[in-house]
Amino acid sequence: MSDMDNKLRSVKADIVSKVETEKQSRLQDTASLRRDLANRGPPGLLERQQTEWNRRLAELDGRVTQTLSQVMEFETALHTSRTMLQTRIASESNSRVEALGDIQQDLSRVRGQVEFLLQQNESQQLNLSNGAPFQPVAG
Repeated sequence: MSDMDNKLRSVKADIVSKVETEKQSRLQDTASLRRDLANRGPPGLLERQQTEWNRRLAELDGRVTQTLSQVMEFETALHTSRTMLQTRIASESNSRVEALGDIQQDLSRVRGQVEFLLQQNESQQLNLSNGAPFQPVAG
């Protein structure tokens, strides 16, 4: 074998070495990509997870919006009820004040009648003690 054969073998060995190195590098890259894909999950998993998270967030947002709407309705109903109750209390209070005024007037009228009857009674007793005949009091 000549020098030319040796050079060919050297070039061939160099090419084989470079090819082998490149092959090993690509195998390592492939293994690394496979590990990354295995850690990532099946194809489209992240997209499906993100879609599910977005769906859940939209659902929660809807629930929060609905709950806030219900709270606002409750506050409105509470305010209306409070206003109606205050109006009713004021009305009943006014009715009671008017009733008390009526009762006071009735008491004054009855007091006046009782005083009149007492005076009539005293008058009758005085007349009777002076010998006058009994006369019923007209009230």
